Amino acid sequence: PQVHLEEGLHLFGMLIRKLTVGDEQDELREAAKIDGCTNVGYLFRIAIRLVGPIMAVLVVFYGVARWNDFFNALIYITKRTLYPLQLFLREILIINQMTSAQQNVATDSTMTEMLLAAESVKYAVIIIASLPVMIIYPFVQRYMLSGITVGAIKG
Repeated sequence: PQVHLEEGLHLFGMLIRKLTVGDEQDELREAAKIDGCTNVGYLFRIAIRLVGPIMAVLVVFYGVARWNDFFNALIYITKRTLYPLQLFLREILIINQMTSAQQNVATDSTMTEMLLAAESVKYAVIIIASLPVMIIYPFVQRYMLSGITVGAIKG
């Protein structure tokens, strides 16, 4: 897949990382050096553990954004076999709207049934689109909580 530079550099992610790993990193590095820790040891023992929760948060944010993104695929992908799930769900909604709009000459009871079926399809598409995120979120919830609050002002 094609990766764009602007997709890898999000201002929001950069700000969160900067606020998380601020000025105290110099003091931690100096304290580790005094204790005899090498640069590689500092990286694996201290730095990665400090940025782990915030990286988990950014991975979830970025993953949800990519999961919900259908516009790039709509523009760049021409083969229908390569479509992501979001484009198939979009097609289902469009087809559903077109069929309900074409059948305007129905009686009241059939019109009610068609509207109910159309709404059911919409809600089913919403559930299908959000199910993977709802499955993954409980596993990273503890990282999310600590990662989001790590840069907060305590008062």
